Amino acid sequence: TRKPRKYGPHATLKAPFHLRQNTSVEDLHQAISDFCRQRHSFVLPPLILSRINSFFCLVPSVESPRLNDVAAACVQEFDCFRAPLTLIEQARRKAAILTEKELQYLESWGYPHVFDRYRFHITLTSRLTDRQEVNQVFNLLEQTFSDVLNKKVLFDGISLLVEPGPGKKLRLLQRFPLDGPLLDGEKEDVKRYEKAGS
Repeated sequence: TRKPRKYGPHATLKAPFHLRQNTSVEDLHQAISDFCRQRHSFVLPPLILSRINSFFCLVPSVESPRLNDVAAACVQEFDCFRAPLTLIEQARRKAAILTEKELQYLESWGYPHVFDRYRFHITLTSRLTDRQEVNQVFNLLEQTFSDVLNKKVLFDGISLLVEPGPGKKLRLLQRFPLDGPLLDGEKEDVKRYEKAGS
């Protein structure tokens, strides 16, 4: 867990990027704040343990169109703040096995796993390939996250994090609550979630 511990428990909506010239952190703050004021909280499907590319992760048990829409909107609306990838960054990304569509996404959006290639996940471990180790870690994670597994989660905000320097731990700059008005059906979902947690 050494590498994921550096980043802390989080799920990425828009991949990390350097700020484009003539933009500022303050501008980005304002854009995220405006974005969140126009959107409202919603309940995610229950989280389960899964493996993605040999990593253990927490993922929704079923697809969440609302979540995917929010992630796609983040990619598009905040891209004006993203500096183009450097040649070194491009080479590092392209070293992975990518489909033609993922390469197009990389060129256009700075990251290959966006839109229909996006999958919400909270990384818990580094790569694990030894079968015995995989089984042991799975059992340990089941115990550790027993209070979270198979339970719905309220998605009610977006956080802005910064990496102060290469290899440094991520630092939370600000959390932005989703302040938009709830639709009638979603009000009931959120009420049920809050009642279950009280």
